[in-house]
Amino acid sequence: MRFTTGSLLSLGLAAAVNGLPAAPTSSGCRVALAPTLSQPQNAASNILYHTLSKWTNSTKSLYFSSNYLDTSNTTKAPFSVMFKADMIPDFQSTDSISSVLDTWIGTYLVGGATPAHDDYAITGVTCS
Repeated sequence: MRFTTGSLLSLGLAAAVNGLPAAPTSSGCRVALAPTLSQPQNAASNILYHTLSKWTNSTKSLYFSSNYLDTSNTTKAPFSVMFKADMIPDFQSTDSISSVLDTWIGTYLVGGATPAHDDYAITGVTCS
């Protein structure tokens, strides 16, 4: 199933909320996330939505699919999102993916430079 940023809202983030993890991938870049709250609310849906938004804002892309992500680590700590290599148009290699994601380190998923309520600090990016 493919999602765009807009369709995620209209579908109610059903796939993420119901905990349907994407198939693990062996190649890509993993973004490590640290919640700003000890008990984050709706972690899976918030992480998915804001990851899609942050990517499209960072790359000025018009389209980004949840199929490009492995979100199996968004339901409980330690939180992370994997960007799959060889899937994202114009960002096929881990080098090209990390060129975007490395700029995110030290920022927040929702708030950017400063944390929003119930946000996630981006603590690192690991590519393999």
